[in-house]
Amino acid sequence: GRGAFARRLIPKGEIIIPAPLLCTFGRHMFDIPEKVPRGGINRKQLAYNYQFTHPESSVLFFPTNTAITINHHSEKENTKLRWSTTDKKSLYYLQRPLEDLKQEHYATIVLDFVAKRDIYP
Repeated sequence: GRGAFARRLIPKGEIIIPAPLLCTFGRHMFDIPEKVPRGGINRKQLAYNYQFTHPESSVLFFPTNTAITINHHSEKENTKLRWSTTDKKSLYYLQRPLEDLKQEHYATIVLDFVAKRDIYP
C-alpha cells in the first residue's frame, strides 16, 4: 500500500480528507455463516473489512465517503487518523456517554486523515 495519493502538495499536518462515520454496535451484526456459496461474495465480511474498531470495543465505525479507499496498511504510511477537532457534532459525542451515541441514526463522528509528512504529487 502507498497510502494517500495527491495531485498537489499536501503539507505535513494538513487534513487530507475528513471521514464521516456511521456507528454500528455489536460485532454480532457481522457474524459470518460457516459456508459461503462458491464464488460468492460474503457481503458481511466485505463490510466488516472497511470498519474501524478496537479489539476491546463493540463499536464499529464505517466511513461514508471516499476516505474508505485510502490504503491504510503500509510500512511507509503517509497519513494518520485522529478524531476531528473541528466537527462540532464529533466534539459533542466524544464527550457524551456511549448510550447517547446509540440514539443517533446518522453519521455522528468524524475521523480526519492527516498528512504525517509532506505528500508530493
